[in-house]
Amino acid sequence: MITRIRQVSQLRSRGARLPRVPAISSVFVGLCLLAPDARAAYTDPGTGALLWQTLMAAAVGFSFYIRRFVQRLLRRKAGTRDATDGK
Repeated sequence: MITRIRQVSQLRSRGARLPRVPAISSVFVGLCLLAPDARAAYTDPGTGALLWQTLMAAAVGFSFYIRRFVQRLLRRKAGTRDATDGK
């Protein structure tokens, strides 16, 4: 982030023209402002089930990731190497 700020300041000091905000973002903001009120939005009954399934799948996947991470930490602390560590 800091290097990007330095690059921009160097371009400004040289008098270089900086890129402008793309037109697509302006259109997106305009459409968001023209969107109907959130109370008028409709979701069918299947949407709740899809959201629930997504959350549960993320929780199960995260638990497997954490379990594997803890196992690797314990193995490294014990001094043994895991076959999936790549070494």
